[in-house]
Amino acid sequence: MVSEFTSIDGVAQAPGSPDEDRSGGFEHGGWIFQFEHGPEDDEDVEDDEFKLNEVLKSDALLFGRKTYEILAAYWPNVDSDDHPMAAKLNSMLKYVASRSLKDVEWNNSTLIEGNVSDEISALKREAADDRAASRS
Repeated sequence: MVSEFTSIDGVAQAPGSPDEDRSGGFEHGGWIFQFEHGPEDDEDVEDDEFKLNEVLKSDALLFGRKTYEILAAYWPNVDSDDHPMAAKLNSMLKYVASRSLKDVEWNNSTLIEGNVSDEISALKREAADDRAASRS
């Protein structure tokens, strides 16, 4: 499953602050908030619940370097006792595909080195084997 915030014209970026990722001269950081969190509706609560349920149903996460760095700078500092998303993200398995990172420090994170496609295929096989074993 892929979960991504993408505009109709193909801009993919997290729903963070306007200054979250301005690399490459990108001028539209935080663009999604005006659509995700309307001032007078409760859709933001529904959206937050959807994202939480999506993460709660996941066994592991696969990140690229940039997404990993953004999330790893924030979520470990959120009290897991008070926030179900923090509890799940901080405890679950995380795989990071990067050629430039040398190590990953966020709890339960593994750096994928070498052929990313091969490594992801191996992770999928391993997960399928684990599911099959749990059924028997």
